[in-house]
Amino acid sequence: MREAVSAEQSGRHDQAVAGYEAVLRVAAGEGAIQELLEALRGRIRTLNHEEEFEVATEVAHLLHTIATGVGDTGAAGRALNLLGAVSYFEHHYDESRKWYEEALKTAYEKGDSALIGMACQNLGILANITGDLREAQRWYLECIAASVRTGDQIAQAQVYNNLGMVCADMREHNQAVLYFDRGIEIAARMGIDTTLAKLRANLAEPLIGMDRFDAAERTLDEAETVARRVDDHEILASIRRFRSAIARLQDDLDLACEHLDAALEIAEAHDLELEHAEALGAYARVHSVRGDRERALSTLEEALEVFRKLGAARETRRLEEVRAEWTGSAAPEVE
Repeated sequence: MREAVSAEQSGRHDQAVAGYEAVLRVAAGEGAIQELLEALRGRIRTLNHEEEFEVATEVAHLLHTIATGVGDTGAAGRALNLLGAVSYFEHHYDESRKWYEEALKTAYEKGDSALIGMACQNLGILANITGDLREAQRWYLECIAASVRTGDQIAQAQVYNNLGMVCADMREHNQAVLYFDRGIEIAARMGIDTTLAKLRANLAEPLIGMDRFDAAERTLDEAETVARRVDDHEILASIRRFRSAIARLQDDLDLACEHLDAALEIAEAHDLELEHAEALGAYARVHSVRGDRERALSTLEEALEVFRKLGAARETRRLEEVRAEWTGSAAPEVE
């Protein structure tokens, strides 16, 4: 089990799957219920990674049934949280919120700080993607408090990344840097490579916002080294997008396009819809700087189409405001 969890956390997906399935075989044969429940949770996470959402949903319901049957309220609550995660990855956000809120209710009733942290982080992610940044920040801070109570430093590193991103989006750059630095320190010490790469890459955003381009390039170099080691394509695409932003702000538009071409190639090759939309939005801005308004607007519309499909209300609103600025029209309200 320890090997499977370690493989999952460090991005070695195939080893994690093999490990969890080995545990399931042994645990089922020996009637080791707690190990069975833990392995089922791990297998659901890996099924989400594989985008096998229908199977993940079935396994999550099975997990909830077994946990309820043996009277393990905590495991039943974690099954609800995982059902929320499956719905989230399918972009069914209202359904996802329902499952997370049920999981949080169970956690509060049981006084389960670990589950409180999981559910709060997930509710924060939902608030973030649907556009309520202050609400997201509130959920993330509650998650930090819960993870401090449990001593779960892995969860702390992950939520510090989310807090940093929210603060960067709100242009609170100094606060964002503090959160990212704290997360980096924990992830490096704990050896959580995937989270470390994500933190180092995302740190570039507030640094760029403060015109600290050299520092941003350094953290992107460090992020790329780790991301290549764990073969994380999403992070590699975002690194290219951040490098493009630096090039654009330094008036090197050819280099900016080169980086965005690479980001789009990675996103398209690995079906990374969010990164694809982000790169298109960045490309629209480059076209605008070049004075090619027609191409800028058409590229912006491509990005908007993907963001709407993903239910990313905040990003949709942001690009609609950009379009309104470019065309002189009022941005529509987002439902």
